[in-house]
Amino acid sequence: MDTDSNTRARKLTEEVNSKRGPGGEWPASFDYTIEPEKITLKANRKLNKSGYRCLDSWGMALFHHVKTRNMNIKAISLVINKNGRSWTPDMESLKRRVSFLDINNEDIDFTVEYHNRRVGLYGQKALFERPDTEVIRDSLNQRGDNDKGRFLEKSFQAFLFGKGLEKESRTNDRLAILGEHFFQLKKKGYGVLREFPTGAYLKSKSRRNRITPTDFVDIVTLNRWGNLSVIELKLDDPKLEVMSQLLDYALFFCCYKTKILKLLEKEGSNLRPRKGDIMCYVVNNRFHKRFDDIFQYYRTKKSHPFGFQMFKVVLGHTTP
Repeated sequence: MDTDSNTRARKLTEEVNSKRGPGGEWPASFDYTIEPEKITLKANRKLNKSGYRCLDSWGMALFHHVKTRNMNIKAISLVINKNGRSWTPDMESLKRRVSFLDINNEDIDFTVEYHNRRVGLYGQKALFERPDTEVIRDSLNQRGDNDKGRFLEKSFQAFLFGKGLEKESRTNDRLAILGEHFFQLKKKGYGVLREFPTGAYLKSKSRRNRITPTDFVDIVTLNRWGNLSVIELKLDDPKLEVMSQLLDYALFFCCYKTKILKLLEKEGSNLRPRKGDIMCYVVNNRFHKRFDDIFQYYRTKKSHPFGFQMFKVVLGHTTP
């Protein structure tokens, strides 16, 4: 490798690490190493769920940042050595996200190291065709209009859910506020579900059998074309790791689509999606400044029909 490339890599490493922490440009929970053809993010502390999601989203942010500095990065390495030996649901979700990124971005070689051992990533078949022994919840909790209503995002969620309307005749026409994918829905009579649970289990639903973390999707409904639609709402919360959160949801709904549709039918939901991709939306009034930089690596390519698509919806956008 030529001396100039090594020098530029060393200077970029020093620059990025000098801008970590509160008020900085990069999370302090990672140490960043840039080499002429490879970048490495190494966790320097124990990670929680958000920290795991930061790892791949900020890894892609660093990749793009270095790429714009005219360095031909071909590999991304993510290292976690502070979370103990036990395999956890958060680690499984990271493995699935990175496996997807590896498949979706053929020109980048992804590796994950967990407790000093390299993690074998899933191929496309293993990632999406999950074994029948993996199960999801067999019932849905009923969510009220005022559930967690003291929070701005939850108040907005309750409005979209139809707060103030009679539940028996409630449809998802208020979602028109999110843009053209949800225009003119009232006559279609599509329903809307709030706080839809994710999470997969091995054989039976119990804490110790959990494979992936449990989260609650803000809104599940159908769009104007009848696609099953997954909506994550954020307001004044421009964290970059929302991209990883949305991918977690996309992979869950895609991997367990058949089971999810059976659950919807069992629960008496009037959501009967037509054949087609699952549509996943992240909604916010302002996004992280690096969001568009990394979105291009997460969104599905036409050459890879995975069965889902992801979209960014900006609330309050003003055009001069």
